[in-house]
Amino acid sequence: MIKDLILPSRQVLYSKYTFTDISSGCLVAAKKRFKRLANIEYTTLGISKKPDNQGFEGSQYDLVIATNLIHTP
Repeated sequence: MIKDLILPSRQVLYSKYTFTDISSGCLVAAKKRFKRLANIEYTTLGISKKPDNQGFEGSQYDLVIATNLIHTP
């Protein structure tokens, strides 16, 4: 979770964070929740489609964290 990427001194441990969800509705809630944090980009991503067709270029991320990814059979 984003809040865990910040030290108690409020030192940010990332230069850019991309928050994705398949639904743009979830992005609205995330923007509100994390509005005080800097350098966060919010965008949709459907993992069943190729990321490069959705505006994500290869080799642009050092770390990818996927949680609650598989919702349906």
